[in-house]
Amino acid sequence: MNLNLFNNKSILEQEYILKYFYLLDPQPLISEIRIDLKQKEISKLDMSSETIDIFFHTVFDHMYSHASQYVKFIPVTGFKDCFFGEPGGKTKYKDPYFQFTAFAFVLKLALYNYCISEGFFHNLEQDYYFNRPELCAPLEVKYKKYFSSGFFSNRFYEKSSDLNSKTKEDSRQTWYHHKKNTENAAPKDFVYFVFNDCKKIADLDSSQTLVPWIYKFPIYTYFRENTVSSLSRNLSASSQGAMRNTLPLYIQLYRALLQDEKNANFTSSSDTFIFQTMNERYFGFSTFSYITDLIPDIDGSMTDLKSVPSKYSGSQFNNVLKELSVCPLVYSRHFFLKYALEALNDNDTLETKYLQAPSQSLMTHSVSSRVLSDTQKSVKGIELLDQFFQTLNQVVLPILSALWNTTLQYLIPDFMSEEPTTYFQTYIEKHLGILTADFTKFTDDEIYNCFQKYMHSKEVNPYWNEFVKDIENLYDLKISKSRPSSKDIPAAQQAIYSNRFLYAANNSFTSSLLRGFLLRPMEHATEVATAPYPFSYISEEESGSNNNPAINEAYNFQYKRAQEIFNLFHN
Repeated sequence: MNLNLFNNKSILEQEYILKYFYLLDPQPLISEIRIDLKQKEISKLDMSSETIDIFFHTVFDHMYSHASQYVKFIPVTGFKDCFFGEPGGKTKYKDPYFQFTAFAFVLKLALYNYCISEGFFHNLEQDYYFNRPELCAPLEVKYKKYFSSGFFSNRFYEKSSDLNSKTKEDSRQTWYHHKKNTENAAPKDFVYFVFNDCKKIADLDSSQTLVPWIYKFPIYTYFRENTVSSLSRNLSASSQGAMRNTLPLYIQLYRALLQDEKNANFTSSSDTFIFQTMNERYFGFSTFSYITDLIPDIDGSMTDLKSVPSKYSGSQFNNVLKELSVCPLVYSRHFFLKYALEALNDNDTLETKYLQAPSQSLMTHSVSSRVLSDTQKSVKGIELLDQFFQTLNQVVLPILSALWNTTLQYLIPDFMSEEPTTYFQTYIEKHLGILTADFTKFTDDEIYNCFQKYMHSKEVNPYWNEFVKDIENLYDLKISKSRPSSKDIPAAQQAIYSNRFLYAANNSFTSSLLRGFLLRPMEHATEVATAPYPFSYISEEESGSNNNPAINEAYNFQYKRAQEIFNLFHN
């Protein structure tokens, strides 16, 4: 789901793109990280989650600072480069500066979680698929029992002889039914996109479908789950009846996948993470749960003109909501939306500062803010929302993913004595809750209180040791106190979704929005695959004369390149 510039590129190619296109050279970054880790007396990672935590935190801190030109619209250090003109909006707190800064701390945490996820899946495929192609199996009924378990819970296939001939025959008939459903699916069908996106195909001279062992449980679940096929057929139809049934089928699928996860009896949190992440990628349950919470504000059922969604209600705002489905931040993309809506709330000027002020300037002339009319605010607000997520999806996240994996490639030989996946697995086992957390489930007061403790902390590294730790403990407490309303729904999952989602009104507006939300990733995949190579669009205009030292010249070039990229995707 990354921009085509990085997508399917080798680590070496990604490094060159970072270095020569974005002017982000990983080598100085790696040197800085090595020095810092040495000062922290970390020379080799063991299976202690504490040392692994410090290692990942250190890498991310330096990487985040290294890529500051591209992420500084997230105001963790002030609002000079904010996206919506924050803190112009009104909040319930005396100084909105603190609320937006607290929210920005959570946004930064979401980007860190994204890096952990990207590193885990990248190394998982490197360790157990691309470099070990024997760790896959044909999509055949004899592997049914093995496919029914997670990779980390059951890594290696063993032949089973506990099935009698009758059961085998029944299984083969059922298998044939599911196989027919998937094989007969057209490229325009939703089930075709889901299934083909996560499976692997053998050599071109073979038509045999191979299932990587690392993804065997999700692939098998989507293959045999009737609710996936039913929803796909619904999305291919355009009748009013199909529209009415979309939401019930979606909720039915949600419940079915939860039950599938429970029945799998995973012994490793990494299997849970893989399955939940893929579910969120293809179906976006947590994000659409948040959208259903907004629907009363945007579908006309509420007339509160002070509500931000009400101000921007219309096809353009609905399109923004649909576009959320292509954001790779599958667990926290809707928290970015929450932040954006808060920044737009009662904001009369909407002055974008990101990449607008001259680089390296110590002082800039302050121009009086121009108060916009309601119509102007509506138009400008929608425009900024769209640009906000374009910047996130097409610039920030691909850069962070490439920089994270490139940097780790140079650090792994010296700091990791075992397969890299092992260290990510250890981290996930300890931090599954915060990695999959829906930050919109925190109240403003809860986030603000964590931020206040950070402000008064005497910890050596207060962001990780105070703020993030408090957020994680708070979320784990929320999960532990949650109790499922039904025996077939795990408490940890039940806590993620709102009651409004579970019992959402079945109306044409909700169904239309849901259908667009589900189908947009499939359209996006086609667009990315056929898009012109971005290099051809970048201006060759010289950056102009510069009398500053070389380091400032490089900085200014990087700034100009950031502006060009920003304009590229917004024009």
